[in-house]
Amino acid sequence: MIRAAGGRTARAGRLARAGAIGWGMGFFAEICAGGRGVRFAPPPGFELQTDERDAWTGVEHGLGWQCAVHDVRLDLQPQHHALLVRDAEQQTRDLFVLVSARLPRDRPLRTDDPSWSPLVELTPRALSGGPGLTVIHRMTYQPGHEVIMGHLLAPVRAGLFELRVFGRAATTGMRESVLLMLAGRESPGEDPIAQMRRLGQAHYDDPAHDARFPDHPLTRVREGLAWALAHLEVVEPDAPAVDGEVELPGLGCAVVPPPRYRRLERGEGVAQFTRVSFAGTDGVQLLTLARMTQVLPRADAAAIARLAEELARASVPPGATGVAVEAAPDGPERARAAVRQDGEVPRHTLLRVLRDAGGDARVVALAAPRSTPEAELAADLDGVVASLRPLAPDGPRRRWWKPWSWSR
Repeated sequence: MIRAAGGRTARAGRLARAGAIGWGMGFFAEICAGGRGVRFAPPPGFELQTDERDAWTGVEHGLGWQCAVHDVRLDLQPQHHALLVRDAEQQTRDLFVLVSARLPRDRPLRTDDPSWSPLVELTPRALSGGPGLTVIHRMTYQPGHEVIMGHLLAPVRAGLFELRVFGRAATTGMRESVLLMLAGRESPGEDPIAQMRRLGQAHYDDPAHDARFPDHPLTRVREGLAWALAHLEVVEPDAPAVDGEVELPGLGCAVVPPPRYRRLERGEGVAQFTRVSFAGTDGVQLLTLARMTQVLPRADAAAIARLAEELARASVPPGATGVAVEAAPDGPERARAAVRQDGEVPRHTLLRVLRDAGGDARVVALAAPRSTPEAELAADLDGVVASLRPLAPDGPRRRWWKPWSWSR
């Protein structure tokens, strides 16, 4: 349990900056020394477990810690905050169902109640050196098994820095029972079930109760995030996000992405944008635009539909299961396709293929978790297609490869 800052962590930071940390100048030492866009050293008692090229893991008094830098970008513009919260609500629910389904249980999932959410908190932060975001959510919540995860996200020049802190409880329900008992004393005679529903999950999770339950995973995760907020410095912040049209000279066009999509740095033959909510790996939506040169005959809808189906099938990543592909003409010189796939994280990808004035095929694809309504995904995709504007002079024409990466 984190209680106070100590000289031990300061010493670790000094050693890391000098390149003398015992684990060598791996990713952990880079982060301690201010590499990868941030400077951060874990709290006293931290023990490093793994140190890979782009991530490390460790433990600290029963808390798990993970750190990584992801090749995605996060939009934190205030005007999109409500959409960010909605995305996080939806995607943490997906993850809760996915993880809970792996556990034995004798009662319904909490998410069977549509009014209950695994999302505990989502808070924009002003970090030292740039903006950030903290998110706390439940991974599981049933008798004998409760896992709470906290995320600290910081947009950096290299992509998205993410620190995760998570705790687990094998003895569950004590916090809720005590708080319900105390509420009962204040409202004697009230039916306990009605009282429990009236109070709601937010009451049990209120940080005002943390001091009463110092060993609860929610309290401990909050402490971990508080440490991180006080000891993280962003040294290479990401450029500010902006809305509006984006010119893509490598594709010879300009486009207006839907809200919350941020562009990734790619080669000239492809353009990609990510929409991130609560994590750098889960719930990420991906917009891809590409161009193929001189492949489409004029006014041949069937040929364009065949190409759309071919590209849709090629977008399926290796190992995917339950794959279903549909494709059909969508006008005299355009087609649409859809890919739905099962697997560890069910996803779907929608594509639009259209012939431009020079005979080239322009491809626009949106990939997202299957919980994202397909109608919403289609509306966003059609909006992107409608926004396409040719650039003059025409940019270089290139082919692209690995279309399965469109669906991450």
